[in-house]
Amino acid sequence: MIDLDSHQPDAGARSRAEAAGLDLDILKREEPLSYMMLCSLPVMRVDRRLKTLAAEPLGAVLDDQRLFEAEVGEELLMLAFPGPRRDQLERLDELMGQAVEAAVADYAYYRVVRDRRGTTRELSLPTAPDGWQGTSTMVGPFEDEAAARRWGQERVVPVSGTTYDTVPYAGGWFCDVFSAADAEV
Repeated sequence: MIDLDSHQPDAGARSRAEAAGLDLDILKREEPLSYMMLCSLPVMRVDRRLKTLAAEPLGAVLDDQRLFEAEVGEELLMLAFPGPRRDQLERLDELMGQAVEAAVADYAYYRVVRDRRGTTRELSLPTAPDGWQGTSTMVGPFEDEAAARRWGQERVVPVSGTTYDTVPYAGGWFCDVFSAADAEV
């Protein structure tokens, strides 16, 4: 059972409520589900095609929280109320690592990204090299590291503000494309 009485919304929830013209105290009393949605915290981003792969680990780890999902482009943002504890996130990382092993033939990957924006968790499939649209993502597979590096030099470097690393994964090579400004120092 979720205890709303003692819950204190964070600054982000207060800001979202204010922007929407909502009073969190009233929502807490009169519309608890709306309150929980506004106060939920991100857990991970999931490629829509991998939603079922994420469901079991999320349910197992966050079984005492209310889970929500929001559509963000082609991805789903999985959220929890109350937000996950550190031990839950560590267990989720472990279970998701095991889950992607079953989908490695499609190069499904789970990663924890730590950069200037904070920490995010992603369950996704790589973007094909010819389908890359300038976004931060894993691109590949390439036949070898040289091919991945060559693609990165030709396609990523010319795009202002982006950079890449070459990464071996599941027998292939990939370009991990990300914002140079967000890279951790």
